[in-house]
Amino acid sequence: VEKLTPLDGVANGNVMLYSKADGSFATNLKVSDLTLLEQNWGNVEVNLAQERVQPMRFDVACEGASVNFTLNGEYMSDSTNSSIDAALRLKALNLAALQPLASAAVTSMEGNLTGSIDVTGRLNDPTISGGLQIERASLVPAAVNTRFNIENETISFANKAITLDGFIVKDDAGQTASLRGSVSYQPSVIFALDLSAAADDFQVIKSTEEDNAQFYGDVRVTYQARITGTSRQPTVALNLKLGENSVFTFVIPESEKGLQEQRGGVKFVDRDAHED
Repeated sequence: VEKLTPLDGVANGNVMLYSKADGSFATNLKVSDLTLLEQNWGNVEVNLAQERVQPMRFDVACEGASVNFTLNGEYMSDSTNSSIDAALRLKALNLAALQPLASAAVTSMEGNLTGSIDVTGRLNDPTISGGLQIERASLVPAAVNTRFNIENETISFANKAITLDGFIVKDDAGQTASLRGSVSYQPSVIFALDLSAAADDFQVIKSTEEDNAQFYGDVRVTYQARITGTSRQPTVALNLKLGENSVFTFVIPESEKGLQEQRGGVKFVDRDAHED
């Protein structure tokens, strides 16, 4: 990031590489007062070790005022069936520490993330369990310049699915948008979708031309949506209504000005209508 020093801190540790044919090794690295993009992450310690044909053991710990977590477990490398057994314990993660990493997309981010996640099984088909709790969080996407607030919500992982049980987001006026359902994952990296979303006079855009030259405006929406199918071929049923006095401007780039002169028609079909 321009004008920022990406990484700072004091590192010390040791690396021991054994000359045995089995490739055994052990490492230890400590970083004091790790600073990443002007955000202090505290003290970090990383330990890696492997003996003979045993799984590689890893232990990572980060302890600071804004970030506090441990990640430990084992990883077994195999040409056909690599496996993992890992546990993440997230005691605290101030979202402000992540904001510089997403500065191009998010102008403001705050709140706290906690939780625990366990990952076990084959690397290409793991079992993930646990949950993440989001507390008193807010973020402002740069493209729309609207603040989205999350008071206290949970994302759950179980039975090869990510579940949202009425995940609520509020705008600055207190109007809500909700997302409920699950996303199931499969070994082929296809996600099965079963989601319902709704909003009532929710502020989705509040930006000017200075914020985003391509599109801007003051837009509120009310909608009900059903999202099914898969990540490769989703099916979306949407009922959307713009809020009163909503204004939206979309600027067609000069390179696509030919689109301004195109003409055509869109046919809407009521599939529930009965034919005579």
